[in-house]
Amino acid sequence: MDVLQSAAESPAEGRLQVMEFLLDAGADIDAVKWKHHEESYTSFEALGLGTALHYAAKNGYAYRVELLLRRGANADVLDSTGKTALDLARAYGRDNTATLLIIHSPT
Repeated sequence: MDVLQSAAESPAEGRLQVMEFLLDAGADIDAVKWKHHEESYTSFEALGLGTALHYAAKNGYAYRVELLLRRGANADVLDSTGKTALDLARAYGRDNTATLLIIHSPT
């Protein structure tokens, strides 16, 4: 199920709390969207299917990025086009989330 990724990219209010609930319930923090559903994944992989961290970083949702990093999200996971969350934050001009990803980078 791809609820965590959907919550991470949604502009709706209250999504941070939804993400916390899902993570507490055992959601896979590093799951790539639709990876478990071959037909959907194949249909949309050229668009850059990624993890919740990819979607939060790309959309500039700093609190969501911070939550995911604090809960152990792997910032080195590549989306279906070979990009990291930091790559997407930079590409979309999301300096706030790019900075968070750099600060939390182990290197």
